[in-house]
Amino acid sequence: MDLSDGLRDSLKAYLGWGKPRLDCFVSMLLALLNARQMNLSLLAVHIDSDTEIASRYRRMQRF
Repeated sequence: MDLSDGLRDSLKAYLGWGKPRLDCFVSMLLALLNARQMNLSLLAVHIDSDTEIASRYRRMQRF
């Protein structure tokens, strides 16, 4: 189990969100810790995903 799985499991009980929204939130939290900034374009670079950076940026905007 990695950090994102543990964080997702812990937050699932408190937030009651669906898996896609919870995955996005956990990705954003971990990116925020890595980037140490709240700029969405910088956070998009730090999200660990196979998608394009522009797609990650739009996903965070819609969140």
